[in-house]
Amino acid sequence: DDRNAKTVTVEVKGINKTYGDRSWRAAFIDNTDHKWYFYFPDFITEFNLQDKYLKLETLVEIADGKIVNDDRNAKTVTVEINGISKTYTDHVGTPFIDGTNNKWYVIYSEFLMDFKFYIYFAPKIFRDYKLVAEIAVREGLATVHTVDGQVFYEFNDEFVWDNYGNNWTGMIVLTAIDGDMNLFIRRNDVNGISIPFGFFEPDLFQTLFTTGWTETTRFVFYHYRSNGIPLSLEDRKGDMEKIATYYALRTNSERAGLIILKYLGYVESLETGIPKTNFTNEELDAIAGRWSGSSGRSNFCHEIEAHADLLLDNDIRANAVKALMMARGRTEEDYYNSVGCADLAFGDNNVDKLAMDILWGP
Repeated sequence: DDRNAKTVTVEVKGINKTYGDRSWRAAFIDNTDHKWYFYFPDFITEFNLQDKYLKLETLVEIADGKIVNDDRNAKTVTVEINGISKTYTDHVGTPFIDGTNNKWYVIYSEFLMDFKFYIYFAPKIFRDYKLVAEIAVREGLATVHTVDGQVFYEFNDEFVWDNYGNNWTGMIVLTAIDGDMNLFIRRNDVNGISIPFGFFEPDLFQTLFTTGWTETTRFVFYHYRSNGIPLSLEDRKGDMEKIATYYALRTNSERAGLIILKYLGYVESLETGIPKTNFTNEELDAIAGRWSGSSGRSNFCHEIEAHADLLLDNDIRANAVKALMMARGRTEEDYYNSVGCADLAFGDNNVDKLAMDILWGP
């Protein structure tokens, strides 16, 4: 452990790994207590601990926890860590007593999940949407839906956010597109969707897993052109711009738009009691009309592309629409805030929608 060089070498079960204090994906030294911390999903993988049984007593001691009940006759043990209690029983798939030394053992990765160590040891874990989806399902906070082979994770609690002075409500949905988890919001206040080209403050998922999305929590949305971006998001401005750049590519916005339309059609079908997971092009056109007022699936997808282009403000079409909007009395800040999310809703401003359909149409 070399604090001068800021490196530490660890050996676990015969495997060695050297960490440097350089990024949240590796180890870091917390200056408040000068201890090393790790991003635990990487730690588990690097030492092949996914299915490894480790001594429960040792893990509890490391975690400053306690064993509150250990009944060898009933073969149960109750552990308390960070205010969370968990009772384990000696049977397949959970901890077991090793008869050779009469010690409890537990699968390490499950132990970390059981006691919510993702909260205490790696707050930036919540930037990994794949892991967020896995944890949310495990914690009963999200429901899995499969539509035409595409897996969606819809969070069970309604989300309320401040969209530049207006409170909007909706359901957060994660789904994998092009190998990455993409986030969109199925709105409840209107028939519509929002695709944020940025992030919320406070952190969306860290708040969910710690206190929940309460009525008193005020979530504010920021994109990379926002004024007054908080320090907690300064290091993510590049990621914000990448989101907009991704959707500005037509093939990406078309792929994402069709995936979202199928999900919206599926959600509609749930109200009939007969889930529908496959849709014709004509049905997708009708869904686009009901959820955004767009004249067909192509315009729905291209309006996502248009919002991204308008935020990036890097071509002649975007310049034209920006000039039109500012001629109607908007400031530049108002203009960028209006396109920081791809907001598509039934009853949208027909002039803006018409301009996007003409300039970004098929």
